[in-house]
Order: sequence, then structure tokens, then C-alpha cells
Amino acid sequence: MNEKTKINFIEKNEKFILWGIILVLFLHGAIILNYPPAKDNSMFLYMGQGILNGEVPYTDNFDMKPPGIYFIYAFIIMIFGNTIKGVYLFDLLWSLITILAVWKLAKYLFGRKVGLIACFFYGFLYFPCGNLWFYGQAEAFSNLLIVLGMYLFFLAEDKNKKPYFFFSGLFLGAASLIKYPLIAGLICLLLFAIFKNDKVVKIKEKITVFFVFLSGLLILFVPVIFYFFLHDSLREMLYIVFIYTPKYAKSIKVLGAGFLGKTSYLLSEVFQFIAVFIAPVAVFSLFGIFKIFRKDFIGKEKGNMFFLKPNRKIVLFGWYVLCFLNVVIQGKFFAYHWVPFLVPVSVIGALGRVYFLKKFNEYKKICIIILFCTYIFSGVFFIRLSSFYGDNVKYLLGKISRKVYLDRFGIFAQKCDFSANSNEFLSHYIKKNTQRNDFIYLWGAHPEIYVLSGRRSASKFLMSHQLYCSWAPLQWRDDFLKELEEKSPRLFIVTRDDCFPQVSGVLKDSRQRLKDFKKIDSFLTDNYFLDKEIDMFSVYKRKDEKK
Repeated sequence: MNEKTKINFIEKNEKFILWGIILVLFLHGAIILNYPPAKDNSMFLYMGQGILNGEVPYTDNFDMKPPGIYFIYAFIIMIFGNTIKGVYLFDLLWSLITILAVWKLAKYLFGRKVGLIACFFYGFLYFPCGNLWFYGQAEAFSNLLIVLGMYLFFLAEDKNKKPYFFFSGLFLGAASLIKYPLIAGLICLLLFAIFKNDKVVKIKEKITVFFVFLSGLLILFVPVIFYFFLHDSLREMLYIVFIYTPKYAKSIKVLGAGFLGKTSYLLSEVFQFIAVFIAPVAVFSLFGIFKIFRKDFIGKEKGNMFFLKPNRKIVLFGWYVLCFLNVVIQGKFFAYHWVPFLVPVSVIGALGRVYFLKKFNEYKKICIIILFCTYIFSGVFFIRLSSFYGDNVKYLLGKISRKVYLDRFGIFAQKCDFSANSNEFLSHYIKKNTQRNDFIYLWGAHPEIYVLSGRRSASKFLMSHQLYCSWAPLQWRDDFLKELEEKSPRLFIVTRDDCFPQVSGVLKDSRQRLKDFKKIDSFLTDNYFLDKEIDMFSVYKRKDEKK
């Protein structure tokens, strides 16, 4: 077999394996299509529909995410309709494209074998193990853009093509319009790589590259700013970005008091994430880090295609570390905040796995012990995985009812902040007791009710904690009351037992906080009567409908 024939055979075999991986991961991830709506993706879906109805984010519907995520959801609705199943289908397809991008990046850095393993790791970790909260999130959508931005940056360095730097900045700029915290650190890493390039490049050339990259990074901000300016909402958008959100980040205290309390909380959350979400890959990623910083890694290892320039070692390891810092900075340790970490841990984990197998015979006893400990440590991961598959198969085959299936997504009163069954019970009640054009309002943090019931909120404040958190302007409460008086919601629903200080910053549930606002509580008392209790929801009807 001549060299050309051998290369063609390897390439064909690689594509066959790759599309086999894509097929397996598609089937692996398809179970998310049965999931009920969660809080965040419901908020985005509601605001995406608002954009298509002519409403403007922050002004007509309030949330504090970057604006890009709402426009993505508007696009999803245009393609797949205003349904949560459409969101999950889009997420599934988007993630498969992300898997291909991870393959391309890892292959470019480390060769075919690492590329194939890395893309499998990413899809395997992402799909079933995040449960409900991973999907339709800003973090997941930004991953693809970050991977493409990083790949094009490395390609630009090698090919010395300035347009690639522009498109690298373009993708990273788009990612920053979806999710803020991680992007700034990655941009700094890449700029470091530009100015610490080992090649003999004139400073003028580096500055030119910097401005090409920066122009790509910023160009998408122009139409976004123009959009809000055109709708007379630029002031609101800038306030949310530069004042409200930073105050929110500073005000949330979830790490406990004292150094020991903060440290133990941090370590427990990191350990929980590793055990539940990435256990099979975690140890391999440590091998990968070890391999990155071996001296012989600066050169090329014959036959293995391991090659990474010194600056790229810093960028790749920095990416890995930044994902940890990204979660710590946000301070809440929600599961989906870890989603960006799945990319570098998959790439470095794949590198570590190849290196582990290469050294297996040389250090067989140690490697067997490490491998055994890895699988034992992964027990929680695989038990969780089998539970996901088992419940879905039983549900699809009709062996368990929808109610039993939805119990896995929060059971009242074990987890009062979210219960899929309670949400469906309440939504059925709302549909039965209102017309499609009626307004309702839910005092609490359950935008999924608006999505399930198909009703619009009487206020732009879809979550009530946005009104009473300490960093919110007092004027917002008067604005809220004015909205209620003008739209007179057909139903006013109050949530209880939903104390969630990680978000609200207070140790009271929604019902208790309502009592603290005399004007709003008086509005409810004067105009509504209690009609029904549905789990954690107290449903009030307007008095003019009382028989």
C-alpha cells in the first residue's frame, strides 16, 4: 500500500468513525426532547416570542442576560415554533455541530485520534447528565462560537492570514453577546498569544493583527446597539449590563461566612460537579495537563501528531482554568454554569487518555490502580446515566405515566422551587379558567408557567425577585403596580416555600416577601380572592368573577 492510498484509507476511516460517533450521540441526546420546560429556557422562549411580537428586551420584558440569547430564541421560534420541544430540538442540533467543531479543534491541535475521542467525550458528557438545566442555556450556545473562535485564531497564526483573525474575533464577539463572564478571560489569553508570538514578527504587524481581531470582536455590537437605540431602549440595556448585573453579582452571598466556610463550600461544589457530571473524563484530563507541560511536548512526537506551541499550551491550560474561575465568579454553582468547562476538559481529557494508553505498558500496575479508581469514582455518573435512560424508555413504551415520569424533575414538597408536575397542574387550571388574550401574573420565579399555559404576563417583571432584591431601584415597584392596575390580570398566583437566596438575596419565600410590600399586597387583597391551592401555588381570581 503506497503512501497516498494509506492516507486516503485513514481519512475515510476517520470520517466513518466520526459519523458513527455523531449518530450514537444523536441517539444518546434525543432523550432531552421529552423534557419539560425549565425556568431559564422558558424565560428566553417568552422573551423571544416577545421580540417577534414587537416587544423589546429589558424594556417590555425584563431579564439580565446579554441580548444575544433572546434573539437566538426568536430565531428558534421562527424555525421550530413557540414550543419547548422546538428549543430542545434546536439545542440537540446545535450541540451536534458543536461536537464537530470540538473534533476539528482537537484534531488540529493533537491529531485524528485525539479529535475523535474529544468530540465523543463532549457529547457523552453534555447530553444526558446535565438533566433538565443544561439545555437551551446561553452557556451551551456560546460553546460552539468559542470553539470556532479559538480554532480560527490558531489557524490564523499558522497560515498568517489576517481575515482569520477577524472571523476569530467575530465568533468570540458573538459568544460575548450570549454570555459574558468567560469571554473576557479567553480574549486576554488570545491577545497574550498575539503579542508573545515566538516568531520574529515586527511590533507593527502584531498591532495590525490586534486591530483586525478587535474589529471582528466588536463589529456585532454595532447592530445590537443600533437596535436598542432605534427602540429607545439603549439606556435600559446599558443600565442592566453595567449597573444592575454587577450589583447582582456582588450582592449574592452563597459561600457562607469565614474563610473555612467558603473553602469547604467551594470544594464540595467542585467535587459534586466532578462526581456527577465529568467523572469518567476527570482523571484523564489531569493526565492531559501533565502531558501539556512535559518538556518534550514543545516538539513533535513522531507518529502521534502531538504538537502544540508554547503559547498554545498557555491558552489551552488557561481555558481549562478560566472555566473554573467562571463558575466561582458567578458564585451560585448552578449545574449549567459548568457547561463551558466541558470543552477544554474533553479536549485535554482526550489527550490524557491517549497518553495514558501509550504509557500503560510502561507503568502497568500504577495505571491499573488509577483506572480502577476512576471507574469506582464514576459510579455516581453511570448510575445517574442508567436512570436517565431507564425512565425515558419506560415512558416512551407507556410503562409509566407522564406524571410518574415528570416526578424525576422535582417532587412537591421535596423540592418546592421546581416541580414539573405542579407546573403542569397549574397550567391546566390556567387554560381552563382564562382566555388566550387574558393576562395573568405569577408572583415568584416560574416563567415556565407562562410557556405552558400560553398566557402573557401582566408585568415585564417575569420573576418577582427582580423587584425586591436590594440592588433593584425602588421606582420599579411603583412601575410594577401601575402595570397591574392597567392590565388587571385575570389570575394572580403567589408561590410559597420557594426561598432561594442564591438568586433573590433574601431568606424569605415569595409569599412572605409579598407581605412586605403593602401597596402590592393591598392590591391583591382589594381586587382578588383565593380560589385554589395547587401544591406551592396559591391561585387568586379577580373579585368581579366571584359568583
